[in-house]
Amino acid sequence: MYPLYRSQDVSTCPIFENPVHHQLVLPHTPITRIEYMLGLGRRELRNNLDCSENLLLVQPCMRERLECGELRFIPSASTCKKMLNVARYNVSCSPGERLLFSEIPEFLADQCHYELTFGHIRWDKKTLLYTRHPVTGHVTTHTAPYPNLPAMTASASPWMATMAAWTSLSVVGNRHETISQIGRAMISARPPDSFQVASSPTISPSSVYKSALLPSVAVCKVPRTSSVKRTRRNEPYYPFAGSDESSRSSDDEVRPSKRTRKTRAATSRTAQTAAAPRTRARCRAQAVH
Repeated sequence: MYPLYRSQDVSTCPIFENPVHHQLVLPHTPITRIEYMLGLGRRELRNNLDCSENLLLVQPCMRERLECGELRFIPSASTCKKMLNVARYNVSCSPGERLLFSEIPEFLADQCHYELTFGHIRWDKKTLLYTRHPVTGHVTTHTAPYPNLPAMTASASPWMATMAAWTSLSVVGNRHETISQIGRAMISARPPDSFQVASSPTISPSSVYKSALLPSVAVCKVPRTSSVKRTRRNEPYYPFAGSDESSRSSDDEVRPSKRTRKTRAATSRTAQTAAAPRTRARCRAQAVH
């Protein structure tokens, strides 16, 4: 069996030093949403950002590259797909039925392998990478595009590494669309004001994985009624804001026209009329009891 390289066994410098810690999930990220997706209680991660699951051991020169977004450690494709299934399940079920990320064997640190993904900055043949054999200490030189870099292990959680990569979408690129999907699943649901750590899941992780393999219902494409080409205004997309709350104010909303307001008012009256039988039924039920 080949020895597994560690995250501290790769460097841009041929001389390896004592490793340092690199924090993956930072305070300015949407931590509350991350906590909810991971099955944690509110503020459990925010108050413990220095936990081992959120710290990556790297060489000092590599930490600088990580902090400026030039590279990321990305979990394997199979691990990312499993995380996507769990993320979609956790944000759609009740808080108590979520799966706790630290109790899923597939996501334990010693079960996950990572690859090094490079950012938008050009990594040419002048930028050399070096790997150190974890047993013999032999140093190997690698030139761009680094086809022989070994898979690596890390003490950090793959969830934290994925969230760090998601905040640097230019690093992830099209090769890791699954990571973007995990981020979209996380921000698709707003966590409740208060939630505790998941304690009573009614489903196993393997069942969550299998449910994602079921064929999806085909969506019919509605033909266009007009051949006139419509222009769509491109709006900037921000993967996260400075807090867990939406940064979009009421002033950013598009004001409806007067005609639209009248239509909405009519719709509201119709909805109240439709709810009237339910109200009468509840009154009759209370009178009987």
